[in-house]
Amino acid sequence: MEGSENVGEANSTEWRSQLQSEARQRVVNKIMVTLRKHLTISGNEGLGELRNIAVRFEENIYNDAQSDYRRKISMKMLTMEQKTHGGGVNGNSLSSTSGAVNQSSDPGNFKTQK
Repeated sequence: MEGSENVGEANSTEWRSQLQSEARQRVVNKIMVTLRKHLTISGNEGLGELRNIAVRFEENIYNDAQSDYRRKISMKMLTMEQKTHGGGVNGNSLSSTSGAVNQSSDPGNFKTQK
């Protein structure tokens, strides 16, 4: 049965990437509509050129957003690491107003104390 779990995960990943691809294509189409309002194009060659411009524009914005996403996560992780090593935060527990959350050696296993 282990093999079937991997197939399910692969299908899930494929579904997500397909959805992302469709969403990005819709964005490219909207960019094209906007560009067509402001630029004069003629024929299929002009339309192809317009599509290339829209695709490059979307790719640049998408890649910048991914880079910013990774940078923000890295900065948060670095801040947490610095606080942990600086004595500001205990690496094994987090405090909150509703109680303490202790973390076992497994990072995915959290237990709440009340």
